[in-house]
Amino acid sequence: MINRIKAVELFGSNKSKFFFIFFGSVSLLISYFDQDFNYKWISLICYLLCLISGLILTLPKLINFNFPKKFFTRQFLIALSIVFIFALVSRLIYLKDFPFVALGDQVRDGGLNALQIINNQQKNIFSYGRYSAHGLIIPQVTGIFYYLFGTSDLIYRFPASIVGIADILLIFFLVTFCLNLKSGFWSAIALAAMPLHLFY
Repeated sequence: MINRIKAVELFGSNKSKFFFIFFGSVSLLISYFDQDFNYKWISLICYLLCLISGLILTLPKLINFNFPKKFFTRQFLIALSIVFIFALVSRLIYLKDFPFVALGDQVRDGGLNALQIINNQQKNIFSYGRYSAHGLIIPQVTGIFYYLFGTSDLIYRFPASIVGIADILLIFFLVTFCLNLKSGFWSAIALAAMPLHLFY
């Protein structure tokens, strides 16, 4: 109980509230006054820091800090290691071909739009994207990888493979938390082995 109170005091502190309001306000002000999108990346970073501050503020209400003992057993760590290795190998061994087929929307979002963002041809990174149908979140993430590692087929697919690995681990933790370790393990393995999850 004492540990939980300390966690609430830590995460629900006035500093977190200040950062939440500060970064959110800076992001909004930049977005409003920067009509030429010269400071778009600063605005995006401030927005992300605002989200992180908000998450830190709400953590005590969302999570019981007395984590179940099943998360700290030897069996849990072995199962987690197996799931992680299986997810890593299954998502990276086929990286030359999956995820994403090299045609249609995937090429536009992960390829063309990402290149336009890093080459500054797409100035408004907060727009709805092509056809005003969806945002530019995928091109933003892929664009960061292009900027850091250069453009190639592998870099084009790498961000999606990371998300795939994170999905599998998230399922493992959620099902283990809600049910039991055995269910969490087999749920994660089933998701990792699913062809549709690998393909998309």
